[in-house]
Amino acid sequence: MSDPADQRRPSEYLLGQLYGLTPAECDVAACLALGWTLEEIAARRGTALETVRRQNKLILAKTGARHRSELVRRLATMLPTQ
Repeated sequence: MSDPADQRRPSEYLLGQLYGLTPAECDVAACLALGWTLEEIAARRGTALETVRRQNKLILAKTGARHRSELVRRLATMLPTQ
């Protein structure tokens, strides 16, 4: 697991503006877009897995995605190309 700061991530500002995500939800969504598991995200953020699961559910609700795979597809279109 590498640090997402070293990878291409969707703009957290844009995620917040488009979907009304909190900063924490933006971070989780950006990690999901990179293919991270909820367990990896919880470990990186130093939070409980249940917290990340709850944030995942809120992200799905706010974005209108029904499943994590649908969310990841949507967010992948927001990844920088370079």
